Order: sequence, then structure tokens, then C-alpha cells
Amino acid sequence: MAESTRTATAGTGLSAADVRWLTDLMAVDSVSPLEGGPLDGAARAQRVFLAGAAERGFTTVLHQSPAPELLERPEVPAPV
Repeated sequence: MAESTRTATAGTGLSAADVRWLTDLMAVDSVSPLEGGPLDGAARAQRVFLAGAAERGFTTVLHQSPAPELLERPEVPAPV
């Protein structure tokens, strides 16, 4: 991406660091493996997102897979 597109427009409230973070996030190939993407794409995108959020003062409360027994609940579609 051209460097000129990595600058925030006046009045957007985004800093140059914010734009870099979002640009880095968009650069992660997070296409589903079922559509030809990498197996770890979504996980890599999550890590980039969480790191950027932490740099901005946010705290990750929970970042893990759900417990297996939750898949047995009646509201979970059968294909899952």
C-alpha cells in the first residue's frame, strides 16, 4: 500500500499509529481455509487486533475456544 494512503484524514480522530494498526490488520490473509486461505489466518488476524487494542488501553477479558459441551446446546445448529 502506498505510504500516502497510510495517513489519517483531518478530523477522523485516527492517529497515524491507528491507521498503521488497521492497515496491518487488513493485510492479514484471514480468508477461510475452505475458500483457499491459510489455516491460521483468522488466528493471526485476532492476534494483530488484540495487540493493537492492548496498545490503546483495552484489556482482553476472554480469548479462547468455547467449552465443548456448549456445542451440545439445542440452539446450536446441527452442522456445527
